[in-house]
Amino acid sequence: MVEWVYKATDKKVDYAATMILAEKRGFICRSAHNREGAWIGNVRDVRVGDLIHFYYKRPNADARAIGSFEVVTPASHPRPDLFGERLNESDLWTITAPSFVAELTKLGGYAPDPRLDVFVGWPIQRRGVAPEYRDAMFPGMGTLHPYTSRAWTSDLKQFWDRRHGPEAHALFQAWRTDHQDGTFLTFETRSRATLHGARCQHLGSGPPYFQLTDGFGSLTTKQKVCGPEQQLITWAAANTFTVTACQHCVSAGLVDGSMGAHPGPGTTDEPNPQSRTSLEDELEVVRSRFEDPFDPIGLEDARQRVLASIVRRQGGRAFRESLLVAYGRACAISGCTITAILEAAHIVPYRGPETNHVQNGLLLRADLHTLFDLGLLTVDSPSRTIVVADELRSSEYGVFHGSKLRATTSPALAPSASALSEHQATVFRGNRDRPAGTPR
Repeated sequence: MVEWVYKATDKKVDYAATMILAEKRGFICRSAHNREGAWIGNVRDVRVGDLIHFYYKRPNADARAIGSFEVVTPASHPRPDLFGERLNESDLWTITAPSFVAELTKLGGYAPDPRLDVFVGWPIQRRGVAPEYRDAMFPGMGTLHPYTSRAWTSDLKQFWDRRHGPEAHALFQAWRTDHQDGTFLTFETRSRATLHGARCQHLGSGPPYFQLTDGFGSLTTKQKVCGPEQQLITWAAANTFTVTACQHCVSAGLVDGSMGAHPGPGTTDEPNPQSRTSLEDELEVVRSRFEDPFDPIGLEDARQRVLASIVRRQGGRAFRESLLVAYGRACAISGCTITAILEAAHIVPYRGPETNHVQNGLLLRADLHTLFDLGLLTVDSPSRTIVVADELRSSEYGVFHGSKLRATTSPALAPSASALSEHQATVFRGNRDRPAGTPR
């Protein structure tokens, strides 16, 4: 794999149109030839599997990072019908779909390849966040260059399995050990990041910090960007991320709690659809985790404070991922699809690893999760109807009373009827004067 930096400018189309083409269409429009019919420098050297760090730059204005994208073939692209033939000596493809040709023409700035008289470019899929933009990345007049210079990375370090391979996790844990007062960013969506201290307990206590051989999985399946706090905030803004601080780290004094939310320009909360595997593949993985039905009877309470970080590592991540698949990445009550604020709620409160079962979970928006745990709303088991406590009926949450719980993507992943009944009988504190299981 070769990494490249590529810069679009306002000589073609504006930032919004460039970003939409990359994010929504999975395409970078790039002619292969100049007006004389000769190959444009470096273009035919970009190959399938290479990574393009993509930026947008206007004269006398700061550059804006669009993201890092892998060059793919039409066969592995969500819309293979958009593409025609591969150009000889390159991995550029022609655009033949009439609707897409019309879309590119309507934008006004793009033109067909001068030699071929068709639109040409790379099919791409988003893979992560682009490195911080530096003018030194683009010597001379060219807009496409290999990404090689270590001088461009300043004091920031990035750890990511995609870029560094299996050793990325160990490198990240070593960085945490050597920078106890450092900070790093995790990425919730393609527009939202969270600032943590190096000693954040959400990632396990230490040092020493856990390694892959401990069986807890990799912390760098998603990109981690590490460095001084202010540099991270500046970098995130340049890369169009809104940053909030981890509240645990604020309480522990690991990060600045007064930072608030730092918005980046042009943000969006929509998760990246190209990063998902097929729904059927995801369902099969989740089904295989839970072959036996969930039974809340006889479970022993294992909530011990000294094991809290281990519990989170063993159950939290897989439990939430399972519920994201089960509910189609939408809140089971509100339908909210902002992944960053969707949480894995236990129906029967946590009593050990056995309770991290998809049938003992609901995917809930953060505020609804709190109300569910407080017993201010529940789900009637027979009817799968939302029941809101009397004291909240006149609030904005009253609109959910009597609505149906969102159906799961597979019946095998639906919540346990006995678990819902137990929550309604033992946790729900509203409407105690009526028989359990009778919504009103």
